[in-house]
Formats: sequence, structure tokens, C-alpha cells
Amino acid sequence: MIKYTKKDLKDILRKELKKYKAEIGSITPEEQKELHEWVAAENSPYDNPYWLYGDNGYPMDFIDAMRTDEDMRINPGDYNFGGLPDDVDYDTIEF
Repeated sequence: MIKYTKKDLKDILRKELKKYKAEIGSITPEEQKELHEWVAAENSPYDNPYWLYGDNGYPMDFIDAMRTDEDMRINPGDYNFGGLPDDVDYDTIEF
């Protein structure tokens, strides 16, 4: 098993962050601030704290997950949180 030092981890994450920022395109200053805080806390920019996953089954990257989380808060009706089909009449379900 390979063991990394804190310095090794910081170097790896710094390289990931540089690559990620080149791939992601434009981000707002607030998104950049939160991204840098996330990576500084020893997290990959290709992961997220929201437990959000893409259609491919892998965690969404940080910015996409952050934007999705914000959109879910603004437009909750656009998302199926309960795993029930969209055509279910939620008012008639008895719990």
C-alpha cells in the first residue's frame, strides 16, 4: 500500500485543482472561494460534500454539485427526491 505524506496529498490536490479549473470553464468568485476551501480541507475537486451523484453513478464534481444543490433549493419541483415516479399523485399517498 502506498502511503502519502501531507505534502504529497497537498501537491496531488493542487495539481487536480489546476486541471479541474481548466476543464470547468467559468466560475463565479463565490464558487471559486468555496472550491478553494473544499480543496484546502484535503478534498478532491472531483468530489462533493452534497452526496450528489451523476447519471453515471459517480460523484458529481464540486461545482456541478454545488450548482445542482442550489437549483434543487430554488426549483424543488424539478427533482424527484423520494424515488417515486414523477406521475404519482403525492396527495393521495397514505403514509
